[in-house]
Amino acid sequence: MKKSFIVLFCLLYGLLLLSGCGAQTESNEESIASTPTFTSTLTPTPASIPIPSHDSVSTSVHEDSEEATAETSEPPKEPEPETSHAPGSEILTGTWEVGAVYSNNRIIDIHDIPAIEDMYDTTWVTFTEDGMFYYLDIYNHEGTYEVQERNDGEISFILRTTRTYRYQFEDGKLSEVNVEGSNPTFYVMFTDSDTFAFSDFDPITGKGKANDSPIYFVRSDTESDYITDNKTPIPSPTPTPNNDSPAPRESPSSVYSGSSTTGERNAVEQARNYLEVMAFSYDGLVDQLEFEGYTHSEAVYGVDHCGADWYEQAAIKAADYLDLMSFSRDQLIDQLEFDGFTHSQAVYGVEQNGY
Repeated sequence: MKKSFIVLFCLLYGLLLLSGCGAQTESNEESIASTPTFTSTLTPTPASIPIPSHDSVSTSVHEDSEEATAETSEPPKEPEPETSHAPGSEILTGTWEVGAVYSNNRIIDIHDIPAIEDMYDTTWVTFTEDGMFYYLDIYNHEGTYEVQERNDGEISFILRTTRTYRYQFEDGKLSEVNVEGSNPTFYVMFTDSDTFAFSDFDPITGKGKANDSPIYFVRSDTESDYITDNKTPIPSPTPTPNNDSPAPRESPSSVYSGSSTTGERNAVEQARNYLEVMAFSYDGLVDQLEFEGYTHSEAVYGVDHCGADWYEQAAIKAADYLDLMSFSRDQLIDQLEFDGFTHSQAVYGVEQNGY
Protein backbone atom coordinates (compact mmCIF):
# COMPACT_ATOMS: atom_id res chain seq x y z
CA MET A 1 0.00 0.00 0.00
CA LYS A 2 2.74 2.28 0.98
CA LYS A 3 4.59 1.44 -2.24
CA SER A 4 1.49 2.13 -4.31
CA PHE A 5 1.16 5.53 -2.77
CA ILE A 6 4.77 6.40 -3.43
CA VAL A 7 4.47 5.32 -7.06
CA LEU A 8 1.31 7.33 -7.51
CA PHE A 9 2.93 10.37 -5.94
CA CYS A 10 5.87 10.12 -8.26
CA LEU A 11 3.63 9.87 -11.29
CA LEU A 12 1.67 12.94 -10.24
CA TYR A 13 4.88 14.89 -9.57
CA GLY A 14 6.22 13.93 -12.95
CA LEU A 15 3.06 15.11 -14.70
CA LEU A 16 3.31 18.45 -12.91
CA LEU A 17 6.91 18.90 -14.06
CA LEU A 18 6.03 18.12 -17.65
CA SER A 19 3.14 20.58 -17.54
CA GLY A 20 5.39 23.35 -16.18
CA CYS A 21 8.04 22.75 -18.81
CA GLY A 22 5.51 23.00 -21.63
CA ALA A 23 4.15 26.28 -20.36
CA GLN A 24 7.65 27.70 -20.04
CA THR A 25 8.44 26.60 -23.56
CA GLU A 26 5.33 28.27 -24.97
CA SER A 27 6.13 31.44 -23.03
CA ASN A 28 9.65 31.49 -24.44
CA GLU A 29 8.40 30.91 -27.97
CA GLU A 30 5.91 33.78 -27.62
CA SER A 31 8.65 36.02 -26.24
CA ILE A 32 10.91 35.18 -29.16
CA ALA A 33 8.12 35.70 -31.67
CA SER A 34 7.37 39.10 -30.22
CA THR A 35 11.00 40.25 -30.38
CA PRO A 36 11.65 42.48 -33.49
CA THR A 37 14.11 41.12 -36.08
CA PHE A 38 17.09 43.18 -37.46
CA THR A 39 18.92 42.82 -40.76
CA SER A 40 22.62 42.66 -40.07
CA THR A 41 24.78 45.14 -41.95
CA LEU A 42 27.97 44.00 -40.36
CA THR A 43 30.84 42.62 -42.34
CA PRO A 44 30.57 38.87 -42.65
CA THR A 45 32.81 36.92 -40.43
CA PRO A 46 35.96 35.52 -41.95
CA ALA A 47 34.31 32.17 -41.97
CA SER A 48 31.76 33.46 -44.52
CA ILE A 49 34.38 35.03 -46.93
CA PRO A 50 35.69 32.75 -49.70
CA ILE A 51 39.46 32.64 -49.49
CA PRO A 52 41.19 32.57 -52.93
CA SER A 53 43.92 30.13 -53.58
CA HIS A 54 47.59 31.14 -53.45
CA ASP A 55 47.92 30.80 -57.24
CA SER A 56 45.01 33.08 -57.99
CA VAL A 57 46.33 35.68 -55.55
CA SER A 58 49.78 35.61 -57.20
CA THR A 59 48.28 35.94 -60.70
CA SER A 60 46.07 38.85 -59.67
CA VAL A 61 48.92 40.69 -57.98
CA HIS A 62 51.15 40.11 -61.02
CA GLU A 63 48.52 41.44 -63.45
CA ASP A 64 47.83 44.49 -61.28
CA SER A 65 51.55 45.17 -61.13
CA GLU A 66 51.87 44.97 -64.93
CA GLU A 67 48.91 47.33 -65.43
CA ALA A 68 50.36 49.83 -62.96
CA THR A 69 53.72 49.63 -64.69
CA ALA A 70 52.10 50.15 -68.11
CA GLU A 71 50.23 53.20 -66.83
CA THR A 72 53.09 54.85 -64.97
CA SER A 73 56.14 53.71 -66.92
CA GLU A 74 56.52 54.89 -70.55
CA PRO A 75 59.35 53.82 -72.81
CA PRO A 76 62.19 56.33 -72.63
CA LYS A 77 62.07 58.94 -75.38
CA GLU A 78 65.10 59.52 -77.51
CA PRO A 79 66.41 63.06 -77.08
CA GLU A 80 65.54 65.27 -80.02
CA PRO A 81 68.59 66.47 -81.92
CA GLU A 82 69.38 70.10 -81.24
CA THR A 83 69.03 72.40 -84.23
CA SER A 84 72.23 74.23 -84.98
CA HIS A 85 71.60 77.95 -85.36
CA ALA A 86 74.36 79.89 -87.07
CA PRO A 87 75.32 83.30 -85.65
CA GLY A 88 73.17 85.94 -87.30
CA SER A 89 70.54 83.46 -88.49
CA GLU A 90 67.86 85.27 -86.52
CA ILE A 91 68.45 88.28 -88.79
CA LEU A 92 69.01 86.60 -92.15
CA THR A 93 66.84 83.47 -92.18
CA GLY A 94 64.22 83.60 -94.94
CA THR A 95 63.89 84.64 -98.57
CA TRP A 96 64.89 88.05 -99.89
CA GLU A 97 63.91 89.63 -103.21
CA VAL A 98 65.46 92.45 -105.27
CA GLY A 99 63.93 95.81 -104.37
CA ALA A 100 66.32 98.32 -105.94
CA VAL A 101 69.52 98.68 -107.93
CA TYR A 102 72.30 101.23 -107.72
CA SER A 103 73.02 102.93 -111.03
CA ASN A 104 74.77 106.22 -111.87
CA ASN A 105 75.01 107.09 -108.17
CA ARG A 106 71.24 106.65 -107.75
CA ILE A 107 69.07 104.11 -106.02
CA ILE A 108 66.42 102.97 -108.49
CA ASP A 109 63.32 101.19 -107.21
CA ILE A 110 62.88 98.32 -109.70
CA HIS A 111 59.11 98.56 -109.33
CA ASP A 112 59.23 102.03 -110.87
CA ILE A 113 60.64 100.65 -114.14
CA PRO A 114 58.93 97.47 -115.37
CA ALA A 115 61.86 96.56 -117.63
CA ILE A 116 64.18 96.41 -114.62
CA GLU A 117 61.57 94.61 -112.57
CA ASP A 118 61.28 91.94 -115.27
CA MET A 119 65.05 91.61 -115.32
CA TYR A 120 65.17 90.72 -111.61
CA ASP A 121 61.92 88.83 -111.18
CA THR A 122 63.80 85.52 -110.81
CA THR A 123 66.66 86.85 -108.68
CA TRP A 124 66.49 86.07 -104.98
CA VAL A 125 68.60 84.85 -102.08
CA THR A 126 67.58 82.50 -99.26
CA PHE A 127 69.32 82.00 -95.91
CA THR A 128 68.83 79.00 -93.60
CA GLU A 129 69.27 78.72 -89.85
CA ASP A 130 72.24 76.37 -90.18
CA GLY A 131 74.40 78.97 -91.93
CA MET A 132 73.75 78.22 -95.61
CA PHE A 133 72.75 80.61 -98.39
CA TYR A 134 71.31 80.03 -101.88
CA TYR A 135 71.57 82.85 -104.40
CA LEU A 136 69.69 82.49 -107.68
CA ASP A 137 70.60 84.81 -110.53
CA ILE A 138 71.97 84.01 -113.97
CA TYR A 139 73.86 81.25 -112.16
CA ASN A 140 72.97 79.53 -108.92
CA HIS A 141 75.32 79.98 -105.97
CA GLU A 142 75.28 78.11 -102.70
CA GLY A 143 77.60 78.35 -99.74
CA THR A 144 77.96 79.52 -96.16
CA TYR A 145 77.54 82.85 -94.43
CA GLU A 146 79.26 84.34 -91.41
CA VAL A 147 78.89 87.47 -89.34
CA GLN A 148 81.58 90.06 -89.95
CA GLU A 149 83.02 91.60 -86.82
CA ARG A 150 82.87 95.39 -87.08
CA ASN A 151 83.69 98.25 -84.76
CA ASP A 152 81.25 100.78 -86.23
CA GLY A 153 78.08 99.05 -85.08
CA GLU A 154 76.97 98.15 -88.61
CA ILE A 155 75.53 94.69 -89.33
CA SER A 156 77.29 92.88 -92.16
CA PHE A 157 77.91 89.35 -93.39
CA ILE A 158 80.34 87.58 -95.68
CA LEU A 159 78.91 84.96 -98.05
CA ARG A 160 81.42 82.38 -99.28
CA THR A 161 80.30 80.43 -102.34
CA THR A 162 81.19 76.73 -102.30
CA ARG A 163 79.37 75.75 -105.48
CA THR A 164 78.19 77.53 -108.63
CA TYR A 165 75.97 75.77 -111.13
CA ARG A 166 73.40 76.31 -113.84
CA TYR A 167 70.42 74.34 -115.02
CA GLN A 168 70.55 72.51 -118.31
CA PHE A 169 67.60 70.96 -120.08
CA GLU A 170 68.65 68.19 -122.42
CA ASP A 171 66.95 65.04 -123.75
CA GLY A 172 63.81 65.90 -121.80
CA LYS A 173 65.67 66.04 -118.47
CA LEU A 174 66.63 68.97 -116.27
CA SER A 175 70.08 68.67 -114.76
CA GLU A 176 72.55 70.79 -112.82
CA VAL A 177 75.88 71.59 -114.46
CA ASN A 178 78.69 72.95 -112.31
CA VAL A 179 80.33 76.17 -113.45
CA GLU A 180 84.04 75.84 -112.82
CA GLY A 181 86.17 78.72 -111.59
CA SER A 182 83.25 80.91 -110.56
CA ASN A 183 82.80 80.80 -106.78
CA PRO A 184 82.65 84.47 -105.77
CA THR A 185 82.50 85.83 -102.25
CA PHE A 186 79.70 88.29 -101.55
CA TYR A 187 79.23 91.06 -99.03
CA VAL A 188 75.96 91.92 -97.27
CA MET A 189 75.49 95.23 -95.47
CA PHE A 190 72.19 95.97 -93.73
CA THR A 191 70.67 99.39 -94.28
CA ASP A 192 67.62 98.69 -92.11
CA SER A 193 66.00 95.60 -90.59
CA ASP A 194 64.30 94.64 -93.88
CA THR A 195 66.90 95.78 -96.45
CA PHE A 196 70.52 94.99 -97.24
CA ALA A 197 72.99 95.96 -99.96
CA PHE A 198 74.47 92.97 -101.80
CA SER A 199 77.80 93.26 -103.62
CA ASP A 200 81.08 91.51 -104.35
CA PHE A 201 83.44 91.25 -101.39
CA ASP A 202 86.78 93.04 -101.41
CA PRO A 203 89.20 91.10 -99.14
CA ILE A 204 91.55 94.10 -98.95
CA THR A 205 89.04 96.58 -97.55
CA GLY A 206 86.80 93.97 -95.91
CA LYS A 207 83.77 95.61 -97.53
CA GLY A 208 81.97 95.65 -100.86
CA LYS A 209 84.10 96.51 -103.89
CA ALA A 210 84.37 100.23 -104.40
CA ASN A 211 83.49 100.13 -108.11
CA ASP A 212 80.64 97.70 -107.62
CA SER A 213 76.99 98.62 -108.08
CA PRO A 214 75.12 96.90 -105.23
CA ILE A 215 71.71 95.32 -105.44
CA TYR A 216 69.30 96.10 -102.63
CA PHE A 217 67.43 93.05 -101.37
CA VAL A 218 64.23 93.32 -99.36
CA ARG A 219 62.76 90.70 -97.04
CA SER A 220 60.02 88.85 -98.90
CA ASP A 221 56.50 90.29 -98.50
CA THR A 222 57.72 93.48 -96.81
CA GLU A 223 58.25 97.09 -97.86
CA SER A 224 61.62 98.79 -97.57
CA ASP A 225 61.58 102.13 -95.80
CA TYR A 226 65.19 102.64 -96.83
CA ILE A 227 64.42 102.36 -100.54
CA THR A 228 61.32 104.51 -100.23
CA ASP A 229 63.27 107.26 -98.48
CA ASN A 230 66.37 107.16 -100.72
CA LYS A 231 65.27 106.20 -104.22
CA THR A 232 65.44 108.52 -107.19
CA PRO A 233 61.95 109.29 -108.55
CA ILE A 234 61.49 108.48 -112.22
CA PRO A 235 60.24 111.68 -113.88
CA SER A 236 57.25 111.56 -116.15
CA PRO A 237 57.30 113.51 -119.39
CA THR A 238 55.74 116.94 -119.36
CA PRO A 239 52.92 117.15 -121.91
CA THR A 240 53.76 119.53 -124.74
CA PRO A 241 51.03 121.39 -126.66
CA ASN A 242 50.91 120.62 -130.37
CA ASN A 243 51.84 124.15 -131.34
CA ASP A 244 54.88 124.34 -129.06
CA SER A 245 58.37 123.50 -130.21
CA PRO A 246 60.29 121.40 -127.68
CA ALA A 247 63.97 122.19 -127.26
CA PRO A 248 65.75 119.41 -129.14
CA ARG A 249 69.10 118.01 -128.06
CA GLU A 250 72.07 118.47 -130.34
CA SER A 251 71.74 115.23 -132.21
CA PRO A 252 70.30 114.63 -135.64
CA SER A 253 68.10 111.88 -134.32
CA SER A 254 66.72 114.11 -131.57
CA VAL A 255 65.10 116.64 -133.93
CA TYR A 256 61.34 116.31 -133.96
CA SER A 257 59.52 116.28 -137.25
CA GLY A 258 57.06 119.08 -137.75
CA SER A 259 54.11 116.70 -137.76
CA SER A 260 54.95 114.92 -134.46
CA THR A 261 52.10 114.34 -132.03
CA THR A 262 51.98 114.98 -128.32
CA GLY A 263 52.28 111.25 -127.67
CA GLU A 264 55.38 111.00 -129.83
CA ARG A 265 57.07 113.95 -128.14
CA ASN A 266 56.25 112.59 -124.71
CA ALA A 267 57.67 109.21 -125.76
CA VAL A 268 60.94 110.95 -126.66
CA GLU A 269 61.17 112.58 -123.22
CA GLN A 270 60.31 109.36 -121.43
CA ALA A 271 62.91 107.42 -123.42
CA ARG A 272 65.56 109.95 -122.38
CA ASN A 273 64.48 109.67 -118.74
CA TYR A 274 64.96 105.92 -118.82
CA LEU A 275 68.38 106.19 -120.44
CA GLU A 276 69.51 108.46 -117.61
CA VAL A 277 68.75 105.63 -115.19
CA MET A 278 70.09 102.57 -116.99
CA ALA A 279 71.24 101.24 -120.34
CA PHE A 280 68.74 99.88 -122.86
CA SER A 281 68.91 98.26 -126.25
CA TYR A 282 66.79 99.73 -129.02
CA ASP A 283 64.22 96.92 -128.82
CA GLY A 284 64.30 96.91 -125.03
CA LEU A 285 63.48 100.60 -124.84
CA VAL A 286 60.64 100.27 -127.36
CA ASP A 287 59.17 97.47 -125.24
CA GLN A 288 59.51 99.59 -122.11
CA LEU A 289 57.64 102.55 -123.65
CA GLU A 290 54.88 100.25 -124.90
CA PHE A 291 54.59 98.84 -121.40
CA GLU A 292 54.08 102.42 -120.18
CA GLY A 293 51.08 102.70 -122.48
CA TYR A 294 52.52 104.32 -125.59
CA THR A 295 51.42 102.94 -128.91
CA HIS A 296 53.97 101.05 -130.96
CA SER A 297 54.37 103.97 -133.40
CA GLU A 298 54.82 106.44 -130.52
CA ALA A 299 57.38 104.18 -128.83
CA VAL A 300 59.34 103.73 -132.04
CA TYR A 301 59.29 107.46 -132.65
CA GLY A 302 60.48 108.14 -129.10
CA VAL A 303 63.37 105.67 -129.36
CA ASP A 304 64.33 106.92 -132.82
CA HIS A 305 64.57 110.51 -131.57
CA CYS A 306 66.00 110.04 -128.06
CA GLY A 307 69.59 110.49 -129.28
CA ALA A 308 70.99 107.20 -127.92
CA ASP A 309 74.14 105.53 -129.24
CA TRP A 310 73.22 101.84 -129.07
CA TYR A 311 76.84 100.68 -129.19
CA GLU A 312 77.62 102.81 -126.15
CA GLN A 313 74.48 101.51 -124.47
CA ALA A 314 75.77 97.96 -125.01
CA ALA A 315 79.08 98.90 -123.38
CA ILE A 316 77.29 100.41 -120.36
CA LYS A 317 75.05 97.38 -120.05
CA ALA A 318 78.03 95.01 -120.20
CA ALA A 319 79.73 96.97 -117.42
CA ASP A 320 76.58 96.76 -115.29
CA TYR A 321 76.50 92.98 -115.68
CA LEU A 322 80.17 92.64 -114.79
CA ASP A 323 79.51 94.62 -111.63
CA LEU A 324 77.01 91.98 -110.61
CA MET A 325 78.99 88.83 -111.34
CA SER A 326 81.64 87.19 -113.47
CA PHE A 327 80.99 86.38 -117.13
CA SER A 328 83.02 84.75 -119.83
CA ARG A 329 83.25 86.64 -123.11
CA ASP A 330 80.74 84.39 -124.87
CA GLN A 331 78.36 84.40 -121.93
CA LEU A 332 78.34 88.19 -121.80
CA ILE A 333 77.72 88.46 -125.55
CA ASP A 334 74.82 86.02 -125.23
CA GLN A 335 73.37 88.02 -122.36
CA LEU A 336 73.53 91.30 -124.29
CA GLU A 337 71.91 89.72 -127.33
CA PHE A 338 69.20 88.36 -125.03
CA ASP A 339 68.57 91.97 -123.92
CA GLY A 340 67.94 92.99 -127.52
CA PHE A 341 71.33 94.25 -128.70
CA THR A 342 72.51 93.19 -132.14
CA HIS A 343 75.51 90.88 -132.37
CA SER A 344 77.84 93.68 -133.46
CA GLN A 345 76.61 95.92 -130.62
CA ALA A 346 77.10 93.10 -128.09
CA VAL A 347 80.63 92.39 -129.33
CA TYR A 348 81.49 96.08 -129.15
CA GLY A 349 80.10 96.30 -125.60
CA VAL A 350 82.12 93.30 -124.45
CA GLU A 351 85.32 94.54 -126.04
CA GLN A 352 84.94 97.93 -124.37
CA ASN A 353 85.03 96.09 -121.03
CA GLY A 354 88.32 94.30 -121.56
CA TYR A 355 87.37 91.23 -123.60
